[in-house]
Amino acid sequence: MRTRLKARWVVGSDGFRHYLIEQGAVVVAGNRIESVGWESSTPVDREIDAGDALIAPGFVDLDAVFDLDTTMLGFDNQPGWQKGRIWSDDYVQHGPVEAYT
Repeated sequence: MRTRLKARWVVGSDGFRHYLIEQGAVVVAGNRIESVGWESSTPVDREIDAGDALIAPGFVDLDAVFDLDTTMLGFDNQPGWQKGRIWSDDYVQHGPVEAYT
């Protein structure tokens, strides 16, 4: 399935430096980025218009791999305990655990 994501801003790269593309688009097929740039006539199965968002294809949020995304905690306007997004008492009492061993 090929998907086009459009947004007010898209971060693109030519392999040497990054560019900020206004009214950009990203075409993704499966887990592969096919193109980044301005909207193209490439046929797609689905199109998502993200509005005034910033799309930064290829970036990996390594913090989210083993921890909570603090941006989401700040924007959802809910107490952490209501959503279950707090450290358990057991974890706090025993301290952090090495995740890469």
